[in-house]
Amino acid sequence: RSDFYFSRPVDGYQDEFDRQGAQDAEYKAWIEGLSGLLEGGSSDVLLLTYGGAYITDFQIQKALIHDIVLSLGGFLSIAVFMLLHMRSSFLTACAMLEIAISFPAAYFFHRTVMQVTYAGILQFL
Repeated sequence: RSDFYFSRPVDGYQDEFDRQGAQDAEYKAWIEGLSGLLEGGSSDVLLLTYGGAYITDFQIQKALIHDIVLSLGGFLSIAVFMLLHMRSSFLTACAMLEIAISFPAAYFFHRTVMQVTYAGILQFL
C-alpha cells in the first residue's frame, strides 16, 4: 500500500497562505487535469483510490452536472411523448408545469413539515 499526498504550497509560492486565491486557482486547475488520469488508473490487479477537498468536490460537481443533463433529457422526452400522445401543446405545457412545480413543493414540504433545514449537494444526486 502506498500513499501519495498532494497539497500546497504550489511551486513558486512561499507557503500555503502566499497569494492564496491565485494558488487555489492553480491547484484546482492541476487537480482537474489530474482527475482524468486518476479515473482510468485502476485495473484488475491495482485498485487506485484517491480523495481530497478539491478533487472530491470536482467529482461531485461532475456527477451533478451529468445527472442534471440526464434529468433534462428525460424531461424533454416526456414533453415530446405527451405532445405526440395528446396532440395539444397547451395540455403538454400545463402538465410539464405541474411536474416542474412539484420540485419546489416537495422542498417546501421537506423543509417546513419535516423540519429538515439542510439540503446538501449529495441530496440532489
